[in-house]
Amino acid sequence: MRLTHKQAAYVISYGIVTISALVLLGWAFDITLFKSLQSGLTSMKANTALTFLLFGFSLRFSDHLNSTYRRLALLLAAVGLLISLLTLFEYWFGWNLGIDEALFADPATAVTHFPGRMSIATALCFVLAGIALILTILRHHLAAHVAAVFVGFLGLLVLLGYLYNVSSLYQVFVFNSMAAHVAVAFALFSLGILHLHPRAGLSALIFNDTAGGLLVRRLIPAVILTPIVLGGLVVFSPQTAAFDSKFNISLLVLSNVAVLFLVLLWSASSLQALDLDRRQSNQQFRLAVEASPGAIILVNQAGKITLVNAQAETLFGYTRAELLGQTVEMLVPEQFTGPHVHDRTGFFAAPTARPMGGGRDLFGRRKDGRQVPVEIGLNPIQTNEGQFVLASIIDITERKQAEAEIHTMNRELELRVAERTAQLQAANRELEAFAYSVSHDLRAPLRSIDGFSLALLEDYADSLNDEAQNYLLRVRAASQRMAQLIDDLLSLSRLTRSELRPVSVNLSEMVESIAEELQQAEPTRNVTFVIAPGVMVRADVSLLRAALENLLNNAWKFTATHASATIEFGVQQRPSNETIYFVRDDGAGFDMTYVDKLFGAFQRLHTTAEFSGTGIGLATVQRIMHRHGGHAWAEGAVERGATFYFTLPGTAVNHPPK
Repeated sequence: MRLTHKQAAYVISYGIVTISALVLLGWAFDITLFKSLQSGLTSMKANTALTFLLFGFSLRFSDHLNSTYRRLALLLAAVGLLISLLTLFEYWFGWNLGIDEALFADPATAVTHFPGRMSIATALCFVLAGIALILTILRHHLAAHVAAVFVGFLGLLVLLGYLYNVSSLYQVFVFNSMAAHVAVAFALFSLGILHLHPRAGLSALIFNDTAGGLLVRRLIPAVILTPIVLGGLVVFSPQTAAFDSKFNISLLVLSNVAVLFLVLLWSASSLQALDLDRRQSNQQFRLAVEASPGAIILVNQAGKITLVNAQAETLFGYTRAELLGQTVEMLVPEQFTGPHVHDRTGFFAAPTARPMGGGRDLFGRRKDGRQVPVEIGLNPIQTNEGQFVLASIIDITERKQAEAEIHTMNRELELRVAERTAQLQAANRELEAFAYSVSHDLRAPLRSIDGFSLALLEDYADSLNDEAQNYLLRVRAASQRMAQLIDDLLSLSRLTRSELRPVSVNLSEMVESIAEELQQAEPTRNVTFVIAPGVMVRADVSLLRAALENLLNNAWKFTATHASATIEFGVQQRPSNETIYFVRDDGAGFDMTYVDKLFGAFQRLHTTAEFSGTGIGLATVQRIMHRHGGHAWAEGAVERGATFYFTLPGTAVNHPPK
């Protein structure tokens, strides 16, 4: 798994902590390998190891999200910087502050005038390293990187001294030299600082994904390692000992030039391939922009137009040359230019892909001053040149025209509906007046016919033979049926005009009440009622009672020819969770062939001689169910009873347990 730059910085910090911890263990248990790598070499002092320990932890926590850890990192860096500054003061002023051997005492055999004290070069590097850490924590990355690079080069210089056995590179005096693993730790520290923030300071030049960054990353190892390796070959090769120093230097220079030239050619070929890829990508991007059916405009953070396509020229009436380099506000209606500048600034402060306008109508300004309705989508684009926004613009003139036409049609439709509604209301009023007129005009002659027929039967019964009296009885029965028919018709017409007033209704109690009334009217009949308990709905009480009265009256009527009968009210639950209510009887039933006629007005499947009625009751039930958004239907068989079902969608409150 490849480490990120930040993870690499953390690994380096752990490496520095590990080196310093091993050295402190070496001092604690007198392990030469840990203190000086091998006998005879300069050792890393205990206070040097302690300072590296402080700096290692400070490097690890210097960019922590938790501010407490960052403050801890700053404190650790400050303590390490203080130790190194006090050491320099000791050298400069000849002091002995007692910090050199505070942890461990130098052996008596050590060749030094200042037991336990780090070297001047080490203290100077620590001062630079501490400054670099503090600047990193305070987010001054460029200055921190400069200080860190200087520390790294000093560490590399000391390592070269050890590598080529040039003591003047790692010691000032015999008693004041820098240990090899101290130089390694300083070189690691420099790399850690550079990797910690790869997008800032000098690291931005090294770790960016541009061609320049690629070139730097390839040349840095070659520039550093090639002279070191070739220098080592010249210094330690037996063959070069036969030549004088000038020849060896010339050979070294030529070798460096050759290797670096090969690295340069390799980098150039890679850069060329990268450049070709980017050119191809740019070309594909431009082709995609040009092929877009909508206008495309690319705007930088300053609001300047940097890219347009042909559709943008067509939409706004400007040429490409007239648009490039101009502020995007030239395409915004004058009354919106001020708010647009503010909105543009807000978008770059928090760039997200989104439509522009937030539900507002947007308009673009053409070169001729005409405003065009548009839709705009915004997409932020981050490049090496900064933040840009890609605006995709669609001319919606045709859509707006279509919407206007639809709006006009809707208004016309609303006017026509209002006109038809007024006509229907007028027709309903006329129908209502007609119904009351019919009721009044028909009831009076019917009452006269019935009354005079009764008078003839009562006053002239002795003068009339049996056939004449039968005729009068039939006249009276017909007039009474006609009066009932008029009442039923009026009731049916009122169902369509009355306003629904839904409330919570206990259907079980309502059915029990109607059943009790039926039994009181004909107490001699042997009819058993089976009523599901606790059936609750939300509906219009009066309409629902009228429907149940019709259904129960039907069941009561059509079981009259049976010596005993059962009438049941219950509830069923469909798999679709729809609640169905039913009234079932075991009476005369009906032929399913004629089931479609049941709920029509004046439709009867039995003669009046068999069962009384006007044929309006079931039509009334269906009308009531329709008013509640439901419907009614029936199943039955001749002399095997009938079941009438109905639904009341959205009205169920609860239903009894099964």
